[in-house]
Amino acid sequence: MAELILPQQLKSLFQLQFRLLQRAWSQPSALQKWGVVVGLLVTGGLASVLGWVIGSLVVILGLYAREGPFQAQLVGYLFLVLLGLFGLIWLFSPLLFALQNDNLHLDLNKLLIYPLSFQSLYALHTLTGLIEPWSLFFYPLLIGLICGGVLVVGSSALAPLMILALLFGLVHIVWSRLLVNSLNSFLAHRRLRESAMLFLLLGIVVLAFLPALLGQQIENNPDWQSWLKSPAVWAQLTLPLNLLLAFSPPGMASLTLSGVLQGQYSQVYQAEVGLFLWLVLGNYFGKTLLRYMYTASPGLAEQAKTAPRWWTSDPLFFLPYDLALIVKKELRSLSRSVIGKLCFFLTPFLLVILRVFAFGPVAHAIPPTAVFLSAITYIFMTSLFLFCNLFGLDGQGFKLYLYGSLPAARLLLGKQLAMALFCSAEFLLVLYLYLVIFNPLHWETLLFVVLAFATVLVGVLGLGTLISIRFPTPLDLNQTRYRQSATPVLLAFQMLSLLLALPALAQVLAHFGQQPRSLIMAFFLGCVCLSHKLLFQFCTELFQAQKLVILEKITQPAQGQ
Repeated sequence: MAELILPQQLKSLFQLQFRLLQRAWSQPSALQKWGVVVGLLVTGGLASVLGWVIGSLVVILGLYAREGPFQAQLVGYLFLVLLGLFGLIWLFSPLLFALQNDNLHLDLNKLLIYPLSFQSLYALHTLTGLIEPWSLFFYPLLIGLICGGVLVVGSSALAPLMILALLFGLVHIVWSRLLVNSLNSFLAHRRLRESAMLFLLLGIVVLAFLPALLGQQIENNPDWQSWLKSPAVWAQLTLPLNLLLAFSPPGMASLTLSGVLQGQYSQVYQAEVGLFLWLVLGNYFGKTLLRYMYTASPGLAEQAKTAPRWWTSDPLFFLPYDLALIVKKELRSLSRSVIGKLCFFLTPFLLVILRVFAFGPVAHAIPPTAVFLSAITYIFMTSLFLFCNLFGLDGQGFKLYLYGSLPAARLLLGKQLAMALFCSAEFLLVLYLYLVIFNPLHWETLLFVVLAFATVLVGVLGLGTLISIRFPTPLDLNQTRYRQSATPVLLAFQMLSLLLALPALAQVLAHFGQQPRSLIMAFFLGCVCLSHKLLFQFCTELFQAQKLVILEKITQPAQGQ
């Protein structure tokens, strides 16, 4: 494998990059092109205004820093915050484009299969970062830094500030490329990719509760304004700020800029050497990671995607083989999908979030029955579309059920049992979290909520199976850009509302009839089980008549794909 930059290969790669941009420009309509042009003009105007504002701030703060050592230190901290903010935006902007698959550069994963020089590939990967939108947007900022410093100090500041701008830009381009490659390498592992998406969604939920947390902290600390004005608080920030100034790229850029404005050129040279070391370090890590991607065997990637065996024995050994196979297939499909993981973990996660952020000190005063009935409601509302579309995940695999000798009753029972296990595991997790973070649960309350969950579960299984047979639609749990018909959704919510009213009705009857509510709930459960048995027989006969229609519907492309 050649280790030199081959000019012909590099020229061909840049020609491919140019053709990619040409194709991206030729595909939109004329109206979309005008929209892109207007967007570029507006963005260019904003970038120019940003450069002018930064240049003005450099002039103002540079003159203010000359008044004394305290003012100079304060200006250094302000430059650190300012450059750190814009540096983080510059650094992480490519990640957003990579997650949306909106990158306008060549896909390295597709180029790695060709006999290209590694150095040519790395040179292309790095140099294209100089002309990408997120880099072009920050160039006026660097120009503003140079112009502002020259206006304050004079032409003697031009050379060190140009070196600062060059190093600061290259550091962020190289490290942003390293982050993008790390993200691509990380997302190549299916389980890591799904876990990352799950944590991202849960992180969005946490951010949604941050205002409540801040409000609670302010309520618990009424003298927060005096605490914020305390000199001791700001003294505690001095050490981390000085560490950032000494060792981080924005800090080194701030020291360089402050040194130029104050004429301390020894500080300027030391800081620029530090920036150069960050550039060398990023270049080394970037080359190492890209070389690993370049030389890694495809078999290793496939092995990384293979799930480990969590047990050697069959956990469903007590079920008939064909029934256990259906249950495991359904549970595997749910556990491997992003939406399936979200449906499973969302209710337990919200229980923890509400306990920590929203309920706070009054959490122990909330009746446990109210907490559990709310959790049951949320469990079935988040997974209701799964109950009402039992066959959507099968796709072309549904033909195997038709070609085989599997009885219809066994198929429906396997799918219902899989959904029952899925939701029961989620309910047990909620129960465990409640016992850990809330009060201990009385046995009568525990019996009542278990009976209530079982009643709603049995009812949803029967009615959901009926809706699945009457209104089959394709389903992909790894994307949500299509819409299902409104009819099954409305029917599902109506039947869920009726089932969720049974626990409340049991409590009302127990209050006025002076009878144990668990006994009334057990009676409702018996009625629902009897209804489910009759409905299951009807669904089996209906499935025999509708199975070809189901196959036709679920093998059609999903709407919006």
